[in-house]
Amino acid sequence: MTQSRIQKFLANQGIASRRAIERMITAGEIKINNRIAVPGQKVSIQDKITVKGQLIKPIKLASRAVIVYHKTYQEICTRADDQHRPDVFRNLPNIHIGKWHMVGRLDFTTSGLLLFTNDGDLAYRLMHPKYHIDREYMARVYGRATEQAVQNMLSGVLLDQSKAGFTDIYPLKPEPGLYQWFNLVLQEGRKHAVKRIFATQGLQVTRLKRVRYGNIILNRKLKPGQWLQLNDKEMNDLAAIVELESKPVCKVL
Repeated sequence: MTQSRIQKFLANQGIASRRAIERMITAGEIKINNRIAVPGQKVSIQDKITVKGQLIKPIKLASRAVIVYHKTYQEICTRADDQHRPDVFRNLPNIHIGKWHMVGRLDFTTSGLLLFTNDGDLAYRLMHPKYHIDREYMARVYGRATEQAVQNMLSGVLLDQSKAGFTDIYPLKPEPGLYQWFNLVLQEGRKHAVKRIFATQGLQVTRLKRVRYGNIILNRKLKPGQWLQLNDKEMNDLAAIVELESKPVCKVL
């Protein structure tokens, strides 16, 4: 019987993120076979697992699904919002194995490529700094970026007492006035990283769109609010860059 650590097992079941699960374990809110769980404990689908008193019915994930979603401007990446703003989940297709895990958020005013998968381990790895996954954006910036400013952003600037920077950046055709477009790549998912890096150089990002995540490029034919399922090769190539084995594709409706 295949076993895995409790944090990974419950994350794959869509219960919560690994960090959230670790906090619940520390708080004694997770039990395995009527005993309080400990971090790293091995479990299988045969074990009786309760989370905050609720029995978990494990799903054996034999198939993997990944979709690309084109997020619109002013759409939120959460299921609950006090302001009742439109969210990305309302446009996602039904899935019969597991639940959708979002790979990296985009903020309210950022549009472009979002990945969703029913494989929690794949989602976790795609966001983990260890794998140095490229995130490519197009940014409209107010202000003129000097050569020194561009070099500073490539070398790294100080954010939250640690360095952050782009691995690549090049200007596109400037607009009239003080607006200019850039293509840029970074390898981290820190909150508002693109906007904050430009801000250190006195530049304001007025529009931001993600166009690539890893080896997945936003299809130009995919309109905002629409989704597209990855084919077998695309999905398995994506899994390979984070050292996961291939799996059969789970078709979605």
